Parts: sequence; C-alpha cells; structure tokens
Amino acid sequence: MFVIAIGAFQWFSMAAVLDTQSTYNLRGMWITIPDFADRIANSTNYFERIYLRLNGWDGHWYHHIARNDYQCTGIPSNSNPHICNVAFFPLVPFLGSAASQVGIDLVYALPLISQVAWLLTLLLILLFVRSIREFNALRISLLLLLVAYPGTLYASMAYSESVLTLLVVSVVVLSHRYLQYGGTVSIVALAACCYLLGLVKVTGITASAIPVLMALAFHGARGQLLTRQHGLMWLAAGLSLLGVLTFFLFAEIRFGRWDLYFQYTSQGWSGKAQGIPDLNPLSMFTNFHWHEHPSVRLSNAISIVLPLLIVALGVLAWRFSDDRQHLYVGILGAAAVMYYAYSVPGNYAALPNRNLMRHVFPVVALAVMAAMLLPVHRLTRIASALAGALTMTAVVLGLYFQTQMFQALKVGDWVS
Repeated sequence: MFVIAIGAFQWFSMAAVLDTQSTYNLRGMWITIPDFADRIANSTNYFERIYLRLNGWDGHWYHHIARNDYQCTGIPSNSNPHICNVAFFPLVPFLGSAASQVGIDLVYALPLISQVAWLLTLLLILLFVRSIREFNALRISLLLLLVAYPGTLYASMAYSESVLTLLVVSVVVLSHRYLQYGGTVSIVALAACCYLLGLVKVTGITASAIPVLMALAFHGARGQLLTRQHGLMWLAAGLSLLGVLTFFLFAEIRFGRWDLYFQYTSQGWSGKAQGIPDLNPLSMFTNFHWHEHPSVRLSNAISIVLPLLIVALGVLAWRFSDDRQHLYVGILGAAAVMYYAYSVPGNYAALPNRNLMRHVFPVVALAVMAAMLLPVHRLTRIASALAGALTMTAVVLGLYFQTQMFQALKVGDWVS
C-alpha cells in the first residue's frame, strides 16, 4: 500500500502539471505518432492528453520501432526514424509491441511499461531492505528521496530507464539470494535478468559488475578464491554481453551491418561534440559548464556529487562493517562502474545541451539501496535526526525540480 500511495501521488502530481493548456514545442522532434500535434492540442480525453506528452522526446523513437519494426534505408544526416531507427535497443519497443498486440494503444502502452517497472522497482527495494534490516523513519525517507529524484520523470515516460533500473535492482536481489541460499531458480532468474540488461541499452552490460563483485567479496571473505557458485554467477553476468551481441547479430542479418547502432549514434554525437576538448576520465570535472537552464545546472551538480556520494557510502559501509559486506561491494562497486559508463566519461557535463539525470537513474537507485542497507541503528539519536532532516530537505528540493522538469516536458523543452 505504501508503494501504491507513492506511485499514485507521483502520477497525479505529474498529471496536474501536464494536463494544462499550453503550446507544445515540436521543433526538432520527428513526429512518429499519427496526428500527434492535433491530438495533443484538441483531445477531450484526459488520459490521452497526458500520455501523448509522455511519448515525447526519445519516446517517439520507441513508438516508431514498436509500431513499424526496425528499418534502415541509409544513415541520414539528421536524426530521422523514418529513414533509420536502429538507434535504440529492442527490449522496451518489443514490450510495447507485445502490449499493442493485446489491444492496448501504443500511446498508453509504452509509458505504462515504464510506470509499472518503476512501481515494481520501489516495491522490490522495499521488500529487499525489509528482509535484511528493520524498516524505520530514516529508511523510509531515503526511499522517498529516490521517488523525489528529478530524473524519475523518465520513469513515467516511454523511455528505457525504469525497465533498466528494475533489472539492475533485480540483479542485486537475485545475486544476494543465490549467494545466501543457492538454488536453481535464483541462478536461472539472475542469468535471465543479465541477458535482458544487454537488450535494454548497450551500457546495461556494466550492471554485470554486480554479481561479479558480489561473488568476489562473498567468497573472498571466506578465503575461497573460486567455487562452482562463483563460476555460475560470472557466467550469468556474461550473458549481458550476449544480449548486446544478439542485437548486433540481428542488425547484421537484417541490414548487413552489425555496427549499425554505433554508426547511427556516432552520427548524432559528432555534431554535439564540436568544440569540446578531448574527453578523459576527469572530463566530468574539468569540462564542467555552468549552464543557463536551472535543471541542467542541477544535472551537472548531480554529476559531481554522485561519485562523491558513492565513495562516502563506501566509507560508511567499511566503518559500520558487518556480515553484509558483499552487498556493499557489489552495489557500490557496480554503481561506480555504471556511473563512469553512463557519463560516457564526462560527455554529459562537458556538452552544454545534455542532461545526465536520466542516464544515472539506476546509479541513484543503487546508491539509495546502499544507504538503506547501512546499519543506521548504530547512529546516535542526534546523528540519525540530522540525517533524516537532511534527507527530507533533499526530498522537498527534489520534488520542486521534478515539477520543473514536468513543466519543461509540457512545453516540449528538451534541453531543460
């Protein structure tokens, strides 16, 4: 009920902002939904007006792939899904297409997939933490902090972030369960989740660091360098690469070019990176831009704070050492790897028109999980109260910026 209440609050707050009269800025967006402009301006259906907006930005591409399948007659000079749409991985459009086969309009199906995945993510985190730690006010406030994260805008839209985050959290839970209890069901489910990670985004393979690191920490603490359980987890992790290779094999068979995805995405990046210095692991800091849009400034600030937060959580996990060390190593180690991969080292803070918040969505979820799993009962009352006050302050600020992002979506402002 707690998760449902959170989801309902977030949905209706989003709907209250989106379902207002405003001119939708269609500049730079390839319209792939029939009569999109007329429907969004003139529809008398409350839900249709909202869900049409939730198919905005990259959601148009997922809608196009789900409706028309992959197609590519050549790489255009500008992004145009009608000429080539092999720019996104297949799991989300496949789920949308499957939903449409049972009679659900794609306008509703794709955002609903994201919203259901987001609710399942919150529920899974809640149940997992409760199975290990006693739930208290501080842990509830930390879960609310994840809900208030401005990037959760994309958890309501036709994007892949919420499905990716659900799979990442599932890999954490299944890896821990398999290490603790073993069982064929757990390792098979872990292998399936890892394989699906490779079908969501190419960077989904970085989440395979979770079972690898968790197995190393768990068995290393017991002086066991390699076990059968260890090997099976590594094999399951490797299936994420197989998922990516499946998509490349499809592109080779269908279009005769296995690297079509890279060809298309590099075409899009080449124009955005002009005038930017050579990128390196420190680009996130050295090429930082103080952008004119407040939400992009917030995104850039998050890009600086997030790795520091991961390190701080690691120090706290070491300070309050207990028998859950493999969890902290797996979660925070993978969060660091994923942060580095999703920031493409430094691209999003270095480029003045990019926004990192959706790309680090699963990293934020991992950081919140790690914080919720810390033995906070060892904190003094003063420290616990201070942590709770700071967290709730961040929740309020997060909800404010989340509203600003909904406002930007309402008018089609992709940059902010």
